[in-house]
Amino acid sequence: MNVPSPIFLLFAAVAAIVFNLGRSVNWRQAVLLVVNLLFLASFSTSLLTFVPFAGFICLGYAAYRLTTTGRQASRLFVVLLVLVLVPSVIAFAVNF
Repeated sequence: MNVPSPIFLLFAAVAAIVFNLGRSVNWRQAVLLVVNLLFLASFSTSLLTFVPFAGFICLGYAAYRLTTTGRQASRLFVVLLVLVLVPSVIAFAVNF
C-alpha cells in the first residue's frame, strides 16, 4: 500500500470513520491498534522483518519508563546511548 495511492486514502477514511464510531478510550485505542497492524502488514508478509522494529519499540518503551519513573537525569543519557548503539551494533553484526 503506497501512501499517496487511492487505496491508502480509502483505508485512512474508513479508519477515521470507524475510529469516530465510539467515544470510549478503549474503543479508540483498539481501533488504532488494528489500523496500525493492518498498515504494517501491508509492507511485508514475513513476521521476521518486523523483529528490528519491535525491538526498537521495546527499547523506546523501556527508555520512556526509565526516564519518567526515575529521579536521576543521567538515566536519559544512558537510555539514548542504548537506543542508538544497540540497533547500530545489530545492523553491523548482520551485515558483517
